[in-house]
Amino acid sequence: MCRLYFSLICLLLITSSTFASLSVDTVVKRIRINRELLNIGIISDAQFPENDENLSVGHLGVVMNGPKHVHRALNYFKKMSVDMIIMNGDMVNSPSGGNAYNTYNMLLDDVYGKERTGMPLLIYPMGNHEFYSSNAENLYKDNVELPLNSHYVVNGIHFIGVSCSDGNGGYTEDRLEYLRHHLEIAYHENKTNPIIVISHMPFKVDNFFGGQWESPQAKEFYQILSAYPQVVYLCGHSHYPLFDDLSVIQKDFTIINTGSTSYFDLDWNTLKNKNMLDKDLPNEYENPQLIGIFKQADIDGRDEVNQGWIMDLNSRTGNINLRRMNYDLSRQFGYNIVLQDLYRRNFTYTEAQMRANAKSPYFKKGSHINCFVCDDGVVDICFNSASPDVLTKHYMMIITDPDGNQKKIRFLAKGYYQGFDLPYMEHVRYYGSKKKGKYQVKIKAVSCLGKESSFLQSDYMF
Repeated sequence: MCRLYFSLICLLLITSSTFASLSVDTVVKRIRINRELLNIGIISDAQFPENDENLSVGHLGVVMNGPKHVHRALNYFKKMSVDMIIMNGDMVNSPSGGNAYNTYNMLLDDVYGKERTGMPLLIYPMGNHEFYSSNAENLYKDNVELPLNSHYVVNGIHFIGVSCSDGNGGYTEDRLEYLRHHLEIAYHENKTNPIIVISHMPFKVDNFFGGQWESPQAKEFYQILSAYPQVVYLCGHSHYPLFDDLSVIQKDFTIINTGSTSYFDLDWNTLKNKNMLDKDLPNEYENPQLIGIFKQADIDGRDEVNQGWIMDLNSRTGNINLRRMNYDLSRQFGYNIVLQDLYRRNFTYTEAQMRANAKSPYFKKGSHINCFVCDDGVVDICFNSASPDVLTKHYMMIITDPDGNQKKIRFLAKGYYQGFDLPYMEHVRYYGSKKKGKYQVKIKAVSCLGKESSFLQSDYMF
């Protein structure tokens, strides 16, 4: 941060609470940075692993890459001299045993030094995983050394962070009252600027990704925010890929999914025997067992996810430009999200508008399918990915056997969940060939909003 110095002035605002039994933290910290355009690095859901003896089998593999991913993100932030870092909760899998918070501090020490000299402003509210231990709030305060809730005004732009209250992602009344109080402060100081609210839990709004994981207090929290169309709400928790169009949605205000720096998640329903997907429930995959996928851990690269956002915020105009980032590659992917005049409800990312403007994915000229029959009877199927101009979520593969019987297999595009929009070759192994003869293979791309490409086609002899 050699080019960036700021002064910190704490302003204590004392107001009466509408709830006599609640004592609202009224501290607002004001920061001045000597340039208009603020660059903000955003990450979420790293889930640094706890001590081995406390680590559950279900999390044993998927959370192990969080530390290296965050280390890469922090180094990128330092290189780019960001003005602020937002860590949107669940940075630890569990505080138990001390290992996770030790990892957090070691990473910051390594990148910014033990004294944290020149480190930018950090906003880090507690997610639900920070509560997976007794005495959770004190552990957070002692190790992270940040307030549970915070309100910063940077060059006139208000940033409000609100921590969860428990391991279920709940919000006690004091958290909700903090939000009410500080939104009123922000609104009355400037009625046209965006207000950035940072908290871990998502909302179920239309088909916004991750909404099924909303807080038990989602209704109350949403109602508070809905009075302010200029709110930009940053939420984590879902681990849904940022490549998806529906990682952003506008209705009463703007909601942004902050992704994951550990593993991606999806709607995955299993039968009671835990071996197969429940075909009676909606899933991202269809017949995945035919390509060797029986559980999420079988998906190649599921735990190699390192995604977040860079927010460019003009503190004079209030205009926001959001760039999806793959921090492993130090590279932007997908299209920018541009937010302007939110106080006027200038919403261009409603689900209806996005669907109305959606384009179909397509395969570039020369794209093709290669099929290789292996000695064990498995068929290796490779094909060119669809053009990255349109965000492709799924591929639908239809294989017709020598008797004319068809099998359909839907699977996620690798670029979708790993966060890259470069040309690449998709690869699956097909285990469904049984009869001798000629098989036909057809593959089409499906966008995040359901638009489809034309088919690529090939065949193989089994």
